Formats: sequence, C-alpha cells, structure tokens
Amino acid sequence: MLTKKAVGYRLIDYRSEDIQPLTVGSGLRIVKKIQKRRCSFRFVGMDLLTVLNQYYDYMKSFKGIQFSQKIENSKSETEDSHQIVEQQEGEIMDFLEKSKLNTYKNIIFAFFKHIQECVDPVQQEKYEQLTEDKWEYKHISLRVYQNLRNCGRSNLKIKNLIQNRNLKGVFINFLENSDDLWIKQSKIKDKEGIKKQINLIIEAYKKNILANNIQFYKKHKK
Repeated sequence: MLTKKAVGYRLIDYRSEDIQPLTVGSGLRIVKKIQKRRCSFRFVGMDLLTVLNQYYDYMKSFKGIQFSQKIENSKSETEDSHQIVEQQEGEIMDFLEKSKLNTYKNIIFAFFKHIQECVDPVQQEKYEQLTEDKWEYKHISLRVYQNLRNCGRSNLKIKNLIQNRNLKGVFINFLENSDDLWIKQSKIKDKEGIKKQINLIIEAYKKNILANNIQFYKKHKK
C-alpha cells in the first residue's frame, strides 16, 4: 500500500529523458496508466533490453560479414595479382626461349650505332653518370666497341652488356628510350613488335632472369 512518504524509486518517463522522484500522487497516476495500457515498467524495460541485445548481435554479425567480405576480396585480389605475374613471367620466358636472331641483331646494331654517333652533350653526360666508375663518354664508346667486337653471337653480346657493371646502365637506358633514340627513325616495319620485345627484355632484366635465360636462336635442320 502506498503511504504519504515518497516511495524509494524514481520515475523514468520513456517519452523523455527527465528523471523525477516518484511520489504517492504520481505513483497512483502511473498505476492507473499501467492498468489502463496493460503494461509495466518491467515489461517495457525487458523489451528495450531485448531490442538492444538483438541490435548488438546484428551489428556483430554485420561487422563479421563485412570482415569476411574484406578477406575474400583480399584473397581474390592476391590471386589475380599472382596470375598476372605468372602470365607476365610466362610471356617473358617464352620470348627468351623462342626469340629470333634478328631481334638481338637489330638491338645490338642500333645500340652500337647510337653510342658511336651520339654527339648530344646532355645525353653523353647522362651515360657517364650511369657508369659505376663514372667513365668519360669517350671511354664508354671505346668499351662498347671492344665488348661487342669480342663476342660473336648477338645474345652473348647482350649478356655481356648487362653483366658489365659500367655498361649495363647505359644499355638498359638505351632500351628504355629506344623508341625516341632509334625505333621512330628506323626502317623496321613492325615497330610495335620490336617495342614489345624490348619491353620483355627490360622486364627480364629487372627480374634478374635475362642473363641466365637469353637463348641463341638455332635453325632447325630440314
């Protein structure tokens, strides 16, 4: 039974954030409202707690799904990346194993001609900086001549250049800029083809597989 003293509870109005002391008068009014609406504070509180728990479980499940999706996406991207790398390496190896003699001949001839005829001081200085011992351009030109003269086969000439610590930077730089330094002005019919082959040589060099896999083209006996 309610007495004149304030009951030791506080009234929480679920429609607002106000918390008020629960008095005898207000208590009677609340009881009548509860009876009329056939609900209780306990029932409402339990419903709210249930909703919060369900929402919490949902958020955990939702985050778990998002995390799983991120893992799957990461796996898919990794697999795609590996496939691309394997495809590129396969293309490089196929080129190195089946490349024709004319490809190497054209590259060596163009490189030698470029080095011997280069008179651009900016280009010459650039090549000097690419040698480990900072050779003067005249010495670069001489060593290119000597190295290419001492190697018979064109694939061995390329192998010699990329293994020489002072000439490899010069040779690779020439290949990387060969379109402007050589191909555009050349009489080669399949310019796109030679550019693709040069790009494969550059990629093989960057992957450290060029020197050990460059092959000399052999004609099959009929």
